[in-house]
Amino acid sequence: TKLAAELTITLCFFWRIRSPMWEYVTYIEQALARDVSQLSEMHLRCWLGHFQWRLGAVEDARKNLTVATSQARKHEDKEYLVRKLIFQSKIDGSDLTKRIQSLDEAYVELASIDNNALLASYHFNHGSVYYHQDADFNSCLPPLHKALEIYETLGDLHGIASSIHLIGQAYGELGQREQSIGHAEQGLKLFRMQGNRVGVIKSLTYLAEHYTDSKNYNEASQKLAEIHQILQELQHPRKLAYPTFFE
Repeated sequence: TKLAAELTITLCFFWRIRSPMWEYVTYIEQALARDVSQLSEMHLRCWLGHFQWRLGAVEDARKNLTVATSQARKHEDKEYLVRKLIFQSKIDGSDLTKRIQSLDEAYVELASIDNNALLASYHFNHGSVYYHQDADFNSCLPPLHKALEIYETLGDLHGIASSIHLIGQAYGELGQREQSIGHAEQGLKLFRMQGNRVGVIKSLTYLAEHYTDSKNYNEASQKLAEIHQILQELQHPRKLAYPTFFE
């Protein structure tokens, strides 16, 4: 029934920032199996695509995002538009002009939306552009700390972990080694709590590089061995490559 579907949707959004990602995906799939409205299905498929991407199910993610985008053309939904623009800024990869254009559009739309989660996502991706494209490591820290502050208020584990991880990388580029490793280890712990394989591999890789540079080969070997183990557990390891590289 529609009532059961709406209750399931409420549960999945409640647990989205409190549980491992696969639990959230399960709730969404349960909701989609019921009689939901087209608008609810659009939002659910958008979120499902995001989290499938982070869990390594890249093809499933693309399918759901394609369906969500098609449905969105039938509705004027600013929140979805902002979410899509922010996500677009990620998949634009190395095209700095397109990434900035998508974020600028998102910021304009955010002015008329009261949604702290999207605001945090904007700040995080703004910091990410400074870090990855401009290599401006001082300028990337303020938006990343702002994103972290909002994510902590929301209790969003993924946002917290991602912000901490990227802040740690920025400290590393600025030569602040102890702060960098401390943030990376903290981010790794949070990613593990979520079951976020993309985040775990990113953190392990970063730490392995750090420990190799400092000639702590024992620690580096342990991190690399864990990466190898995770990839072996996947039936198709290469499906993690896209989100790991671009997120």
